[in-house]
Amino acid sequence: MATKELNEPEAVQVPPGGGEAERTARPASARNTPPAQPPAALREELEHLRRELRAHQLTDMARGVVMAMTPCSPHQAWHILVEVSQHTGATLHTVAQRLVDSVQGPAPSQPIREALARACERVVAEQG
Repeated sequence: MATKELNEPEAVQVPPGGGEAERTARPASARNTPPAQPPAALREELEHLRRELRAHQLTDMARGVVMAMTPCSPHQAWHILVEVSQHTGATLHTVAQRLVDSVQGPAPSQPIREALARACERVVAEQG
């Protein structure tokens, strides 16, 4: 029978995805160490992506509002929002926010309402 030296560590197989074996395979000092903070550039990129996702969600909700007001496709609703933004000088995000807010709150400003009405009338006329 072969004897094993005391200093030789045993090989531990970790199943894909980790699990209990992964936690016990690490030294105790590594298990108690909090995860390292990502570099500043990664934190900034993550925050940027989170902002972009929120803006995209807001724009999608505004497209839904436009589609409920006017029989149009999601693509046409996007172009209506862009047109309103260009004609009012408001950012697309601002137009989207005002439209979404208007569902349960006050109506958008007069310039946004007028530009929205014109854009929706144009889409309806193009369809008919």
